[in-house]
Amino acid sequence: MRHLKTYENMSDNLHIGDYVLVHYDESIEFGRGNDEIIIDYLNSNIAQILSFDRPDDNYITVNYETKPSKRILMFFEPSVNKKLYKKVINKNYIIAVGKDKEELEAKLTAKKYNL
Repeated sequence: MRHLKTYENMSDNLHIGDYVLVHYDESIEFGRGNDEIIIDYLNSNIAQILSFDRPDDNYITVNYETKPSKRILMFFEPSVNKKLYKKVINKNYIIAVGKDKEELEAKLTAKKYNL
C-alpha cells in the first residue's frame, strides 16, 4: 500500500482516474427509506473519479463498477455501456485515495475483517 494516502493528507490533490473509498455514517439521509442500504453500498465499494463538478465545489462525480441493488439503483445514473454507475459524492466523505484499485481493495479487506 505504498501509494495509498488518506484524504486528509491529500489536501485536495485528487485527479480524474484516481480510485477513492468513502465513509458515510448512519446520520446521512439519502431518502426513500433506503439509507442503510445505500450507505453500506457506498462504504463497501471502490469508486473511480470521473469528473469534478466545479473546481470550487465540494462534490465530484465517481463511477462504481459493482451494480447497486434494485432498491438503490435510482440513486445512481447508469453509464452509456450500462456497466458503470455514476454518483455525485461529497469530497468530505473520502477516506482514502489511490492510483491503483488493488491498494484500496486491501484496505477494504482489512476493514471487513477488522484488521
